[in-house]
Amino acid sequence: MLLTAVAGFLVAISLNLFLYRLMQSRGNTIVRLYRAVLLLLAGLGLVAQALGSELNPYLVVLCFTFGLAFLTLETLAAGFWGKIGYGSLTVAHLFLGGYLYTMTQVPYGDRPFAALSANQPKPLSDADLREEWIAGLPLGSAAGTSVPTAPTPAGTPPRPADNVRVSLSWSDVEPLMAHDSHVRDVLIALREKQERDLSEMLASLNQIAVNSTGMRRHAVHRDNVENLLHDGAISEARYHTILETWRLTDRDEQAFRSKQAEELFHVMLQLLEDREVDETHKVELIDFMVDRFSSDVRLVKPLINLYEALDSEYPRQKRLNHEFLSLYLQKRNAILRGFARIGQPGLQPLLDYRKKTISEIRYSQARLDRFLEQTFGQRVRPLYGPVEPIAVKDFLNREKYPPLGKLSGAAYEQDYLRHSLIRIGLENRVPAAGQPVMGLAAADYAKIVQAFEEGLPDAVDAMVIDENPAVRGNLAWYLAERKDPYTLPLIFELMQDSHPEVRRLAAIAVGNFKIIDMQSANDRKFTEIVRMLVNYRTNADTFARVFALYALATVGDRQKALYVLDLIFNDGATVHSVMGQAAPAWKSEEEKAAVQSLIEILGETPEEPYVKTEALKVLLAMESQESVGILLHYLNHIYESTHGRPSLLRYVVPHMTLPQEAENVEDVVDYLAARYRANPEHLQQPLKALRAYLGSAYGNHRSGEFFQFLKFLAAYDSREYEAYLKQTREHVLLMRMLEYVKSTYGFWLVFWPLSLLILIVVQYGLGLSPRFARADGGGAATRPNRRANPAADIRNRRQAPAAAVVPIKIGSGKS
Repeated sequence: MLLTAVAGFLVAISLNLFLYRLMQSRGNTIVRLYRAVLLLLAGLGLVAQALGSELNPYLVVLCFTFGLAFLTLETLAAGFWGKIGYGSLTVAHLFLGGYLYTMTQVPYGDRPFAALSANQPKPLSDADLREEWIAGLPLGSAAGTSVPTAPTPAGTPPRPADNVRVSLSWSDVEPLMAHDSHVRDVLIALREKQERDLSEMLASLNQIAVNSTGMRRHAVHRDNVENLLHDGAISEARYHTILETWRLTDRDEQAFRSKQAEELFHVMLQLLEDREVDETHKVELIDFMVDRFSSDVRLVKPLINLYEALDSEYPRQKRLNHEFLSLYLQKRNAILRGFARIGQPGLQPLLDYRKKTISEIRYSQARLDRFLEQTFGQRVRPLYGPVEPIAVKDFLNREKYPPLGKLSGAAYEQDYLRHSLIRIGLENRVPAAGQPVMGLAAADYAKIVQAFEEGLPDAVDAMVIDENPAVRGNLAWYLAERKDPYTLPLIFELMQDSHPEVRRLAAIAVGNFKIIDMQSANDRKFTEIVRMLVNYRTNADTFARVFALYALATVGDRQKALYVLDLIFNDGATVHSVMGQAAPAWKSEEEKAAVQSLIEILGETPEEPYVKTEALKVLLAMESQESVGILLHYLNHIYESTHGRPSLLRYVVPHMTLPQEAENVEDVVDYLAARYRANPEHLQQPLKALRAYLGSAYGNHRSGEFFQFLKFLAAYDSREYEAYLKQTREHVLLMRMLEYVKSTYGFWLVFWPLSLLILIVVQYGLGLSPRFARADGGGAATRPNRRANPAADIRNRRQAPAAAVVPIKIGSGKS
């Protein structure tokens, strides 16, 4: 087509020169009429093409070049004002020709201006993209613990040897009372009450004895009474009355003592759950109750309540203090010793409690689960399970544009940003499995491994708050290697660590798990991820936030994850959110509060480009139909917030007009098109989103976005694309006109006066116009001077020459 245009232009120049010379020499009216007809036909052809008629492209090129040649010659031959007039017509003609060219090229399926620019992006193919693993890290490491799907029954452990109920006496309680004032006050009041009750009981017994026998019961033995009966001192009826009275009295006394012990037992149970009792002596109280009532199953529920309250009595702020951690461990171990002492009767209540609290995932539950496994051989089915490793395509890895140093290539700012993102990604690479990180000595790392082989001793709790961040970081990294869902409480604890590298390793670990059953369960993993995105906004936490986003790919509720990604992409803007106002509909108040905090913090501190770039990989990993809608929403947001909107200039300098973020999003959208074409049943959501954004771009008069989305539509479904062009033909024509005007009006405003000025300077300054050329090599003008020699005028050839006028000198008459 380019060679056709050049040949047509040369032919048109030759034809116009021939017609011009012919008119100049003869002035034939037929020649003038012939040229006017040719110009009229050329103009009609261009107008018909502009209005949408389908003409032969070669004929259109011929019409355009003929008109351009005519206007060029007239501009060269005209005077000053003629140059201005014909120059304006020439610019208008070029503008129309450019529009006709772009009308056949937009939307940009055939890569317009490919002959003018060597700066085109390379085609997108899977061979150019490197895979990056974002879940199931580190690779090649097996989980340290298998996860059964149901509790595994085991043999009944031997019952404790001293599980026989021991009677409680005040001599046993008094040493315990000496330790705590509150315990002492409660038990002293109880003893006084029981002494009063006993006195009243004794007085009643004495009265009965006096009324029945006239003597105190304990002053007379049964043998003496029998002797009295034998001697006839008392009657047989009196004898049986005395025996019955004594039997009733003994029964009442035994009932009173039993009631006294029962009341004392209940008081001790109340003291177990009394918050006012000094915690330093609560451990001794627990041991005391277990030693004497280990065979009473009524002790199980208070112990379970105590264990459940551990996390509220010792929250994370307290456990970070070694003194409070020591108190916490003492109480926790005392309760676990109590469960072990009670034995098999307490197993079922413990299993019921764990099944009821699985969804809460508190810090103390990790130790309880390990206790159930070691002591009773029971494993509770966890709420979370390990995920399969997930790999996605790394779009930053491919060489999209030619290198710098030539006439083509990326702009320096864009190329610098892209290489910066790649360098940051290399810094964020995952450590090798089975090796210590953060410079920790191998011996210290071996201690961490050994602690988990022994179960979950108190040393693990001490590692969580160790003063050396390398110990905490390696603990998080080893938890990532184990992939044991029973250790999730420890991972959640490390996600709130004070060191950014520890948080990053903990975020890697939490990404290895997914929730198994979302029925009546809150996904605490999602809540902790959002909290990490909210609370840590420094540059040092960039890597931690990236892996937190990676962990979103494996959360249970995909809609919540997509909503958070939408917030990250659009810096907290929810006015036109693709996912809608989803947060108020969530049941968990913690999740709602965390997401609302994320919205507020993103409005004040927008997320940085690297985190947004990595969030694109999460969308690819989730494989959701809403992904395209979120990407288009984000892309539209980039177009609105930057001055480099899509236009025709993108295809002359394609990547110098958009930020790197937009380039990445467009690559991902194009990559998803191939997947959706392979699965047509999933096309409904993407096509719906594309139609919506096409309508929005047309309504807002944004031609660049309109044709970019139209290009995406063609990539996703060619038939839908053809149908859309037929249904909205007028829209496409208007957008083409608007696109071309917006992209080129600045160029034409500068081109017209500048080119006209150059032409005038060259023609009048150097005398290069044919009408001002000199016949004698520059000594005389080509056109004759009609005033000096009228005979030379061509218009006077048919007239008779005028009579010669000879000057006569008239002299005077005098000689």
